[in-house]
Amino acid sequence: MKRIKDFIGYNFFALLWMLFVAIVMLIPLPDTTPALENRILDKIIHALLYGILAFFWSYGLFRQQDFVFLRTYALQVSAAITFFYSVVLEGLQTFMPHRSFDWWDIVANLVGIIFAYLTMRKLIALARHKPQKVVP
Repeated sequence: MKRIKDFIGYNFFALLWMLFVAIVMLIPLPDTTPALENRILDKIIHALLYGILAFFWSYGLFRQQDFVFLRTYALQVSAAITFFYSVVLEGLQTFMPHRSFDWWDIVANLVGIIFAYLTMRKLIALARHKPQKVVP
């Protein structure tokens, strides 16, 4: 039980962000809501939401110590979790009023996930090669 509690502690922000993203993506839109005129802005928002989610997952998975596989493959697991989650939420949008499934949203989500993956890969490499202080 302690291992699960620690796991949740390290991934608290990822879980909280997942809830936030689900609310943003699945909240029914009223009929009077104007369509987002700037489709590029819509895709940037998608990339940011899922990029942040992938970043939180990879950080939490890398920091936790109890599940060695998840720590070793933190980047790949976080990317897979985030991508799967984005596809599920995009599919669920078909059941929400005035929302729809959009392949370009999934592409934008993937761009955000890849950006987070590359950023975290660089940060993890820097953390692993950080010189250790010598204690006299």
